[in-house]
Amino acid sequence: MRLSGSPTAVPTYTIPPLAPPIVAQAKDAFDSVSGKWEATRAELRAAKAALQDAKDADLQAAADAFAKGDEPTDQNKHQREANERVAELQERAKALDIALDDTGNALAHAIAKAKGDWVPGLKKAHAEAVAKYDKALTQALAALENLGPVDGAIAWLESFDAGLAEGARQAPYHGGKLAIRGTMPGQLRGTHDPEDLLRLAALLTKPEEPKPPNRLQQSEMRSSRAELVGAAEGRGHA
Repeated sequence: MRLSGSPTAVPTYTIPPLAPPIVAQAKDAFDSVSGKWEATRAELRAAKAALQDAKDADLQAAADAFAKGDEPTDQNKHQREANERVAELQERAKALDIALDDTGNALAHAIAKAKGDWVPGLKKAHAEAVAKYDKALTQALAALENLGPVDGAIAWLESFDAGLAEGARQAPYHGGKLAIRGTMPGQLRGTHDPEDLLRLAALLTKPEEPKPPNRLQQSEMRSSRAELVGAAEGRGHA
């Protein structure tokens, strides 16, 4: 896997769940090479950053030798070792890049080969997930029917005053009204009825009803029908 013109192969590639064995094995091989490639790249960056330190170390070693009245024995020792390490890591990174490209391509072919067996399993898992999702929402809506009145009852009783009730100034219990105050930006700001939000969430698994055509679409449909009728009449007179 390599984007056209890119000097490096694609380093990561996510796939759907429930992968067949042939895909899982190919993904493991790709991830293994990817991990080594990422680690080598990190080592290479560190090795390049250490080049200046190696130069400084050689200068200091030479200075120490001169200070003792000696001649430096190998004035480029640290730089040579650092450059050798950089060259070694560069070659390793190149080889891993090729391996990353190869295992990525193998993964792509494995996915293409297995998708016929993969999709039915995903459809079954999707149906099961939809059933669990719908059941959870149904249970949540049922729980709201109990939560609202109880929540309202607590607040009503905590504020109840017999003296006010005697003077008909204590409002009777009218049930409870739950509300969620949204603080997120956009459409979720403000106060919302949790039942409305749950019923909105329930639409996720329901097929979307086709929208009626707008005025422009209706006009285009009428024009198309008129053209078809006109063409048919023209063929009839011919």
